[in-house]
Amino acid sequence: RDVKKKRDYFMVNSLSKNKKQGTQYRTLPNSWLFLSRTSAIKEYAFMKALYDVDYPTPKPVAQNRHIVAMGLVRGVPLYQLISSRV
Repeated sequence: RDVKKKRDYFMVNSLSKNKKQGTQYRTLPNSWLFLSRTSAIKEYAFMKALYDVDYPTPKPVAQNRHIVAMGLVRGVPLYQLISSRV
């Protein structure tokens, strides 16, 4: 499976242009902090859009660097559910 290669935020800095010769070449992979920040921005945007149309999601509070702050969700962890009740 090539899931990692198909992520759109991996391709942000994948091609660079050589100023002297005008050729394109692949650069080194992006840092984990950049990728985490990009995915947090997208997660916050989607969560805010869903919350604005009253979809049952946690309230998005803010996004900073690679963190998404959201409201508390009352519930039970999935590992505590009994499979016969689902």
